[in-house]
Amino acid sequence: MQKTNENTPDTVPERCTKAEFARLLGVDAANVSRWASAKRVEVDDAGRVLVRPSLTRLLLTTDPSRGGRGSVRGEGSGGTIDRARALLERSAPGAVPASRLERLESQLAEALAQLEIEREFRRKWCYHHDDEAKMRADLVDSMRGKWAELSAAMAAGDADAFDRVIFRIEARIYSGMSPEEIAAAEPELFDGT
Repeated sequence: MQKTNENTPDTVPERCTKAEFARLLGVDAANVSRWASAKRVEVDDAGRVLVRPSLTRLLLTTDPSRGGRGSVRGEGSGGTIDRARALLERSAPGAVPASRLERLESQLAEALAQLEIEREFRRKWCYHHDDEAKMRADLVDSMRGKWAELSAAMAAGDADAFDRVIFRIEARIYSGMSPEEIAAAEPELFDGT
């Protein structure tokens, strides 16, 4: 049976200080500061916590095996997960649900934020151990940087222009060629000169 906290307020503010947010969740204020640094809670320019987006993000990023009270962990333990869920439910009981597009955009924003956190973690801790993964990430980032050029070539049906852009990216990443070496090799490969 899920425990509830009788101290859950009937109304939830739109914004509050980090200390107030900590009191809402029943956690130490230092936790909220750590969450803000890790981008697990959203703050405005004045440093005030945006409550609903922060509760949503906490639900998405909190490890379900943690966040309980005492020796009891996980959902139903009365911990951070349950507290955040209860606060979200009470924050807009009569609110009209957002349109499907708005919900999808919100989910996309959350997923992108989580992806950025994951990428930052991998850049800092993982990729230096895996050169192939680092090259793949560089390839994707390079293709994203050249997306307009690549999509214009595809839209125009110009496979040669598309292949040239891909060649320049791959030659830099996989062969370690300098821009000068790429410029010298490209005509020979594509123009036969």
